[in-house]
Amino acid sequence: SRTRWFSVFDYYIPGVVPQGFAAEEISFADGDILVHYRHTENEEDYIRFFATTGNKSAFISEKFADRLKLIEFNGAMGLVTEDGNTKTLVWLMDDVLFCIESTLSEEENCMIAASIRTAEE
Repeated sequence: SRTRWFSVFDYYIPGVVPQGFAAEEISFADGDILVHYRHTENEEDYIRFFATTGNKSAFISEKFADRLKLIEFNGAMGLVTEDGNTKTLVWLMDDVLFCIESTLSEEENCMIAASIRTAEE
């Protein structure tokens, strides 16, 4: 099989994150990207953004089964779950699996999700 080379422009990233958050860690590997944002004043607040063109399976623990909610935004369907202070949004768009996990509200996670774009845009 042929090797697929990726450039930074092949990756999806959030176009908007709430004020006060800064990227703390960025990882690229084989079409996957992980960006971990931390709030500059309150280190307990974070956003973890993940996108993959590889395995499109999302595993959700049974303990969340009764707290799953199906939502629609920007023409995509997503799953939302909440565990204490952590909210997670998972959705599939353009054959890419996306995940946002954060201490933000569901509405703020959806705002970030709606701003997703390729790095070259």
